[in-house]
Amino acid sequence: LPSEEATYNGLTDCSITGWGTTSERAPPVPQDLPRTGQVQVYDMPSCIGQNKYGMFEVTSGMVCAGNLDGRIDTCTGDSGGPLTCKVNGRHVLYGITSWGKGCGRRGQPGMYTKITKFLRWIHDIIV
Repeated sequence: LPSEEATYNGLTDCSITGWGTTSERAPPVPQDLPRTGQVQVYDMPSCIGQNKYGMFEVTSGMVCAGNLDGRIDTCTGDSGGPLTCKVNGRHVLYGITSWGKGCGRRGQPGMYTKITKFLRWIHDIIV
């Protein structure tokens, strides 16, 4: 897990993993094997500018990650999966797959639960 002081700025060596569909047009049937993709974390102004997510509310407890060109993203069935980033040679859990507007849409990276917002709760429950 990241430290409470961890910053999300500049995280470019990140990956997502899930068993969900590979296209928003695909039937919601889980995959036999998990798939993974390389993504990066974006600052919120880059993600939510120009009302890209419509009526969906983006909060400070979320982090936005993916590829702005829309090639790599999580999709239906991937919720709850990890967003990990490599920091100092170690993979650190920075987010939990939450939602997105469609799947793999250009300029609309996925939204993830921001782990640092819930670290105290995680430590209270696990420890």
